[in-house]
Amino acid sequence: MNENIDLTKILKGCPKGTEFWSPMLGNVKFIHINKSKIIVDTKECSWEINSDSTVQIDCFTSVEPMLFPSREQRDWRKWVCPKPKKPKFDPKTLQPFDKVLVRDDYYQNWRCDIFSHIMNKDCTFKYITTVSVYRCCIPYNNDTKHLIGTTEEAPDFYKYWEK
Repeated sequence: MNENIDLTKILKGCPKGTEFWSPMLGNVKFIHINKSKIIVDTKECSWEINSDSTVQIDCFTSVEPMLFPSREQRDWRKWVCPKPKKPKFDPKTLQPFDKVLVRDDYYQNWRCDIFSHIMNKDCTFKYITTVSVYRCCIPYNNDTKHLIGTTEEAPDFYKYWEK
């Protein structure tokens, strides 16, 4: 059923946050592909899954596949990659004096600010507000207001973090 699979090819283009299931880890979320490894995240930490769906821990490599489309669906040939959600927000559409939420890194709390402009798009800290410059900037609205003071990720359709 899953013999000779290469998950790096199957999951290429898979949206970040897509949920999968592992008999060892339970529910996991796809993060990205790093060379020949699939990086998934549990609530506690990130894990590397080999391209053949096995997991290596120190000198031990699992014999059985450890990543499946879901608990019920274990055949990767039947899995269809979900289409990425179309973004509702593009930073280019922000106007001066718009209310925004900002932070510099994923472990920092979101805070409120007033948008001014975008500096050179190649800069790391490109979002200029009335207070400072930031790496991450999303609009303040009903979809994002619950993030204030938290380190939670923004909803998927707000592309705020570039790797």
